[in-house]
Amino acid sequence: VSANDERMDMNGLHTLGNEYLLRQPATGFLCSNDGGDDINRMCKRWALMQSESGNQIICGHQSIVEKEVFEVLLSGTQPIVLVLARGIPLTLDDMIKTALEKNQLLVVSPFRPSITRMTKETALIKNELIILLSQKIVVGYERPGGQLEMLLSKTKKDLMYLASEDE
Repeated sequence: VSANDERMDMNGLHTLGNEYLLRQPATGFLCSNDGGDDINRMCKRWALMQSESGNQIICGHQSIVEKEVFEVLLSGTQPIVLVLARGIPLTLDDMIKTALEKNQLLVVSPFRPSITRMTKETALIKNELIILLSQKIVVGYERPGGQLEMLLSKTKKDLMYLASEDE
């Protein structure tokens, strides 16, 4: 089921944390893996601005850029919805535990806990879910001809690009 046609069953989500965050307007963050150092720095600067402004962000935590953006967001106090491309693990790192204790975080996964590895397919589903849950999308970098470009071409959500194709 594709998030682009908005038929994903929200009742089938596995969650941990502040479920109230699912009812709040949020900006999704998506980024192709291979943007390079300049793109990574640009995405981290954007995340720092979001953490200072209090905007709720929905993001992943698989690629290097996603992990760096998530860590910057955790340094702020704004709400975060973390969407995983695998099941919610039984053990969590201390930063995630602290954010959960502060009610700052909701961890969401469309996958059972027994799904412990990310694949290309689970990453696509994660990105679809981020789009579905977000009112608008910020794109750190979109590789021309890549899976993210194909996915975003189908959405009617507002898109903001941090990097142009020329960078």
